[in-house]
Amino acid sequence: MKYLLNGLAVQSEVALNAPLTVEKPNLVVTVAEISKDQADDRQGEVMAELTLQDQRRYTAWRTADGGSVLRVHGLCDFEVNQSASTVYCVPTAECKGEYLAILLGGLVISFILTLKRRCVLHGSAVAFDSRALGFVGASGGGKSTLAVQMCLEGGALVTDDVLPLATSADGVVIVGRASELRLRSGASEFVERLAAGASVRSTADNRLAVAPRGARSEQSRLHAIVLPRPFKGITALRCEQLTPTRALFELARHLRVAVCDSDLLCAQFEQLSEVVARVAVFSVDVPWGPPFQPEVPRQLLLQLGLA
Repeated sequence: MKYLLNGLAVQSEVALNAPLTVEKPNLVVTVAEISKDQADDRQGEVMAELTLQDQRRYTAWRTADGGSVLRVHGLCDFEVNQSASTVYCVPTAECKGEYLAILLGGLVISFILTLKRRCVLHGSAVAFDSRALGFVGASGGGKSTLAVQMCLEGGALVTDDVLPLATSADGVVIVGRASELRLRSGASEFVERLAAGASVRSTADNRLAVAPRGARSEQSRLHAIVLPRPFKGITALRCEQLTPTRALFELARHLRVAVCDSDLLCAQFEQLSEVVARVAVFSVDVPWGPPFQPEVPRQLLLQLGLA
């Protein structure tokens, strides 16, 4: 099948949670017929690496033929050719069912976009009419929870987990659209409120996937970026607009792929510099739950000029 995923036409042997397309593919995904254990065979220069709580999550390195390998430790190796136009997936026995699709639609597509020198942040976004609001931060930092609250306020889901940005003469746009938000168990109260008008299902990575009303366009103009800071000990929303310099520093901490390759980092910084010059970035202290304060989303929209 062929899918439209963050601006790329993807022909994939794995079913992806993305709109179908008839466009000529510029990325082809195939899967090894037999799973195999990961060998300690890394030889090239490390391009990206993430370790959390003393546990290696993923490592990417260059190969002798100019391509690269993205290894999600314990789950799958993704072999990418030099032009970043093919991905060959070699899963382990632990990478079962939907897990491969989740990795392809999140980390792997972000890695491909990064290789193509496109700016990709770790974030979600919701649109109100023609203006989108992005939420950027680390895993578990409240991005998807705030996004689902904004959907309950009448917003349309643009993207979740992967926030690809591009600059144009009219400003900054988000490239692509998603149909689902993947929520942690702490946000279950919002799932219940959405259940009447949206599908809900459990995912392979122990999240709840909900499908609220989504954006119709493949590009959404970015109005502002929020860096949420959830606090259970506060009762009032606190919002601060960051200077472009500080905004650049903060956003650079939340690239979707933790790249360490100098050329790839330079490309990300160059594009982020354009983003912060054109789009307001806010640090927001958010009263957190559960239980969540129902007035917080409306207060945030008022402060950002979207209500």
